[in-house]
Amino acid sequence: MPQMGLGTSGLTGKACVDAVAAWLRLGGRYVDTALLYGNQREVGEGIRQSGVPREDVFLCTKVAFFPADSDASTWMFRDRGGAANLKGGEEASLDLCLEELGVGYVDLLLVHSPCTSAAEYRAASAPHFFELSRLHGKAGAVPEALPDGTLLRPLVLTHQRAAAAQAARAEGRGPVEALAAVEATWRALERCKASGKARHVGVSNFPAELLEAMAEFPAPAAYPAVNQLEMHPRFASPRLRAVASQRGCVLIGYGLNHALQILAQGGGSGGEVVASVARRCGGTPTQVLLAWLRTKGAVSIPRSRDPAHMSENLAALDLDLSAGDVAALDALDADHPHYWMPQATVDAISLAPSPACGLWPV
Repeated sequence: MPQMGLGTSGLTGKACVDAVAAWLRLGGRYVDTALLYGNQREVGEGIRQSGVPREDVFLCTKVAFFPADSDASTWMFRDRGGAANLKGGEEASLDLCLEELGVGYVDLLLVHSPCTSAAEYRAASAPHFFELSRLHGKAGAVPEALPDGTLLRPLVLTHQRAAAAQAARAEGRGPVEALAAVEATWRALERCKASGKARHVGVSNFPAELLEAMAEFPAPAAYPAVNQLEMHPRFASPRLRAVASQRGCVLIGYGLNHALQILAQGGGSGGEVVASVARRCGGTPTQVLLAWLRTKGAVSIPRSRDPAHMSENLAALDLDLSAGDVAALDALDADHPHYWMPQATVDAISLAPSPACGLWPV
């Protein structure tokens, strides 16, 4: 697959059509979308308007985002077509994707989320709210700490994990049930591949522990070709990278743009580290993070609607970082996700949930 793709999350309407067409005309060949994004018709139209033959485009989409017990109270369910994107309906979801995209197959089909219950999903998605508020909300609307100095983010994340664990106990769900649900979804994607409607299949947002567990699924289960996940210097996931490398699973990293904005806002040294590396190597901060991702053996999918920025992103494929530059960026790792908290899924599939899950009453 190509080393860089165009991420389309958040692109809609004519802007999405134009962005996809521009990307392909510039020489990009990988386009990444999802049923959740609500833009597949525009993505398909952009491919057609580009003039690039369909067989020359590497097209990825994603299904099975919402757990089967999701309802109108589940975050994004009502306004993101949740009923068509439930686990258990993977094959019908792929048919809908193909109809919206106007194609006969996709090159890559991913399970969009590892979550097997609405409670796990609530816990796993909790980081979104802190980072989205930090980027787009009113300054100070979400405080960093309580009056006594207790940091709010880890407090809330721990509470959400405890709530998910309590819900699982109350409903009689344990690791066996969680892994069985994951396997059922994966078997559905295997059928999608066997049908010829998906050339390759993989996963998204799966933690290392779940990748390891999938290796134990009974034959003839294929192993995921890809795991698409958040990856940037503050959330570098070294263990997951090692597991994926051992299993021959390609990683696709997202979240670099938000990571760069948050580093710049943080007031610490992270933003200056990236800026300093950019000055030394003659690139932009965005190019530096894209090049850093390449040093980890991962594919990147930066989002852009501006052809000039797309060209800048593609130029990062030729930017080389020194060992010292890579080490400086690696030192920023704080195991700090901006989107998904992998511990929520690890808790769901573990025989012995983390002791942290019992700290807070719910």
